[in-house]
Amino acid sequence: MTNVANESANVQNQLVGDWQAYLDRIRESSELRVGIAEAARDVWTELTRRIPGLDPPHAAPTDDGELIMVWDRGHNHFEVEITARDEYEWFYRDRQTDTYAGEDGRRVGDYSEDFRSTLVKVWTDLVPRAFTLSFTASLK
Repeated sequence: MTNVANESANVQNQLVGDWQAYLDRIRESSELRVGIAEAARDVWTELTRRIPGLDPPHAAPTDDGELIMVWDRGHNHFEVEITARDEYEWFYRDRQTDTYAGEDGRRVGDYSEDFRSTLVKVWTDLVPRAFTLSFTASLK
C-alpha cells in the first residue's frame, strides 16, 4: 500500500509542478492580459489551501486574453475564469441534478459563502468522509 501512496504522491507532485510551470510560461505570453497569470496563481493558492491534494485544472487562455480553469469530475463541472488582474468568475453544474451556481465579477481574494459551499459539495462527492470533515472545518 505504501508504494501506491508514494506513487500517487509523485504523480500529484508532477501534476502540480507542471501546472506551476504552465503559469510561469503564460505569465510572459502575449495570449493573456497583464496580471491574469498572477491572479490565477492566487486563486490556485486559495483552492489548494482549502483542498489539499487538489488536482490542477485543465486550463487555457480565452480569445479575450483571460484564463479559464476547469475541473470535470463525474457529474461535477466546476470552472473559474480569471477575467482581469484582480477579478474572477466561477460556475458550477451538477450534471445529475442539472443544478447550477456561479458568480461574476468577484475580487481575487474575496471568496463568497456560495463559492465555499459549492467547493464543499464538489469535493465531498469525491473524497473519503474523514477528509471531508477536516476540509469542511477548514472552510470556516
